[in-house]
This record gives sequence, structure tokens and C-alpha cells, in this order.
Amino acid sequence: MEPQTSTFQAIGEEDDSQERIQELEKELARLKADWEENEQKVRDECCNEWIEIVTKMEKSWNQRYEDTKARYEEFCENRVKADWEENEKKVRDECCNEWIEIVTKMEKSWNQRYEDTKARYEEFCENRVKADWEENEKKFSTFLFYLGS
Repeated sequence: MEPQTSTFQAIGEEDDSQERIQELEKELARLKADWEENEQKVRDECCNEWIEIVTKMEKSWNQRYEDTKARYEEFCENRVKADWEENEKKVRDECCNEWIEIVTKMEKSWNQRYEDTKARYEEFCENRVKADWEENEKKFSTFLFYLGS
């Protein structure tokens, strides 16, 4: 196995220290840039994951809201329909009851008129028969009178 090589090397006495410091500064700058780049990538990934989670939650909430809204609208429609049907039945029943009262009153009135008319007709017939009878009786008496004489 090969030993890992690093850009960091120990500063030796034979190395030019100024040159080695510059190399180390460059390496440090590169590592810092890599660090910042990796940190930005991690931040971007976290933000993207968080945006995805929040978007899913928002969609879920919107779906629940729409479902709840639909159920509430259906409930309201059913309630209005039930109230309408109940009120319609009440109105229909009230109208029917009013019609029944009107028809009953008309029937009583017609029955009373019929009874009154029948009674007057019977009275008229009786008077007529009585008058005819009396007239015929007079005629008959007169006829008998002429026969007997």
C-alpha cells in the first residue's frame, strides 16, 4: 500500500521557508475555497430538501383544505336541501290544510244550500199539491153539486 501523499509537508531545513509558507498559504486558500464550496453545496442540498418538504406539506395542507372545503360545501348543500325539503313539506302541508278547510267550508255551504233548496222545494210542492187539492176539491164539490141537483 502506498503511503498517502499530502500537500502538507513538514518544513525542512533544506526548504526555502518563504517559498514553503507561500505554498502552504495557497494550499490553505484552496482548502478554504473547497470548504466554502462544500459548505455551499451542503447548504443548497439542505435548502432544496427543506423546500421539497415544505412543498409537500403545503400540498398536503392544500389537499386537506380542499377536501374539508368540499365536505363542508356538501354538508351545507345537504343542510340547505334538507331545510328546503322540510320547508317545502311544511308549506305544502299548510297549503293542503288550507285547501281542505276551503273545500270543507264550500262543501258545508253547498250541503246547506242543497238542504235549504230541498226544504223550499218540498214546501213549494206541498203548497202546490195542497192548492191543487183544494182547487180540485172545489171543482169536485161543484161538480157533485151540479150532479146532485
